[in-house]
Amino acid sequence: MVQEAVELKQEFHMFWGCMTMRNVAVIYALPEKYATSIRLSGLFAERAKKIIQPWWPSFFPMKIVMIARQAVVSLLTITANEVIYASAPLAASAIPAIIVKKLKGNILIADWDDAFMDFTKQMPSILSPHYWELKCLKIADKVVVVSRKLEEIAVAMKGRKNVLYLPNGVDTIKFADRGNAKKPGFVVGIIGYVGKMGKKFAYQEMAEMAGRIKDADFLVVGYGKGVRDFKKYVKARGLSPRFRFVDYVKHEEVPKYIAMMDICLVPFGDFFTSQTRSSVKMKEFMSMGRAIVATRIGENITDLDNGRCGMLAADSQDFITKIKALQRSPLLRRELGRRARERAEKIYDFSILRKKLYDFLNTIN
Repeated sequence: MVQEAVELKQEFHMFWGCMTMRNVAVIYALPEKYATSIRLSGLFAERAKKIIQPWWPSFFPMKIVMIARQAVVSLLTITANEVIYASAPLAASAIPAIIVKKLKGNILIADWDDAFMDFTKQMPSILSPHYWELKCLKIADKVVVVSRKLEEIAVAMKGRKNVLYLPNGVDTIKFADRGNAKKPGFVVGIIGYVGKMGKKFAYQEMAEMAGRIKDADFLVVGYGKGVRDFKKYVKARGLSPRFRFVDYVKHEEVPKYIAMMDICLVPFGDFFTSQTRSSVKMKEFMSMGRAIVATRIGENITDLDNGRCGMLAADSQDFITKIKALQRSPLLRRELGRRARERAEKIYDFSILRKKLYDFLNTIN
């Protein structure tokens, strides 16, 4: 029965993809390994035209080259009758989308999945990379947003009928707990970018947590400069035996690492960006039926249904208190995980989000 349900769901995914995505060209801002691109890969069927960055350099002059390449490819491959769907919209997607729209007159949809400033209160200068983000949003015919905070800003800019709230989602077939994970003991885990949580870096917070939470190991899956500092910080405090670091893994391998975790953390700092984000990892943790502790901020509150499907922490001390509570109660972990999985299937599964997006796009003349 389970296999039949999976096959039926896969057929449903394919049906919607074939029905409505033939005239949409999707411009990616970043390569496919990034969260913003994972979102698009889940929302659009294989038959949609995709213009994807092969890689994204750290060297600024090369970024200009890659943006120019993306613009040329978009101009050459997007036809006048196709709807442009611009990701992020960072410069690598915003600039090509603006150029094609102005030259060919296409309908433009901006997928706004991250924000660094409130455009109703601040205006970026022409030298700022956010200038192109704002330019793309202004010229767009419709805007799709990932969070309620971004929805509020977008409605103020574009009007209610031109905005669709569509949070990040998850493939609940791929991200499902198979019950076969091997782990040494009680594991607290984090996946993805390690940034600031309040006034400290998240790795400082986690190291302090490890010092106060006994009989637990910490699993960190991620990559970047922050991980290098994280390892040094943990080693200097004699906590290395309790931390396992896994560098970058392909997205399809992420479920096996989530399966090793008893508790998953989503620590956000109290910034404007945190208020407007929709965490991809949160949905994946939920889909895997994990007990979650997340910062009480922005879309985290919506994702976890105001604490019904996971625990919301006000600060680092509250994180420790809630992790200890979950550590003591396997029953509570199972119940929160069950509710999280149920919510992921009903609200955040890509098949559901895809239908909402396609219905929205089908209203556009």
